[in-house]
Amino acid sequence: MIVPPGATTPYVWDAHRLHFSYDTTPPFGSKDHFFHFLHGYLIPALCISHETLCRHVCFEDCGPLMNPKLAEACQLAFLDLSPSIQHNLQNQPYCISCPVPRWDEQLLRFDGPSQTLNEIKAFRSKTAYIRQLMLDRSRTICKNQDTLEHWQQTDILVLKRSPDHPYYAPGGQSRFPKYGSGRRSLLNTSEIAAYLAASGRLVKEVDMGQLPLWEQIMAFHSASGVVGARGAEFAHMFWMQPGATAVMFATPCNKENNASRSLSEIFDIRFISPKVKGNFFSIQPEEVCAYLS
Repeated sequence: MIVPPGATTPYVWDAHRLHFSYDTTPPFGSKDHFFHFLHGYLIPALCISHETLCRHVCFEDCGPLMNPKLAEACQLAFLDLSPSIQHNLQNQPYCISCPVPRWDEQLLRFDGPSQTLNEIKAFRSKTAYIRQLMLDRSRTICKNQDTLEHWQQTDILVLKRSPDHPYYAPGGQSRFPKYGSGRRSLLNTSEIAAYLAASGRLVKEVDMGQLPLWEQIMAFHSASGVVGARGAEFAHMFWMQPGATAVMFATPCNKENNASRSLSEIFDIRFISPKVKGNFFSIQPEEVCAYLS
């Protein structure tokens, strides 16, 4: 069992509660979008909690899809999560406001350069403890729920896009109300999965949004290859093993942010990103098989 540095147990009791605030200063990214939620809010907040040996935490409201992931993440990290506090923290005894650094900023490279060796070492170092803790805890929970073998026997993940949610639709309650107007989807995921299975690969076609966080983590960690359309699911490359392959079909965008490529550089993942002409597209299964070979 992993314990925080300086502690003898993963359960650290402290009278104070950390209230993590999301930094809205950068002109991009929202805490209710999974990529920024994971790398710009959740992971750095979990690291702060364990570094300060404070088990009691509170997060801001992250919307109807991210809030359950907050609860699951705190369960994995041995943290006591209280409901979101929307009013003045001065009225909350023992509650300490804690701004969270936006580690997603390092991953976004709008101007294209690769991560430097020093940046790679720094990102690995600051995330290593919490990454290993979450992997170990996810493995334990999946084993207890009899799903670990299911993922360990998976070679390739073919990512099926989750259904639209009204929260993210134009006019919805998301911070960026037009988020959702540019949805992307690989349309023939079932055909691709069947072709890969027929060629001898152990394949799972999966909608990541339907899985608890610990299964999402184990799915990506166990897979030697992941295939899908550009999307926030590729934030889970954080959990993949060195040498694994991620095939992310690059749908049209105004400016490439290279975030998934950054994760591949940091964690030594083979990253392939063929360009496609539209947001809704099909790919010949033989082409996908060639990318994975």
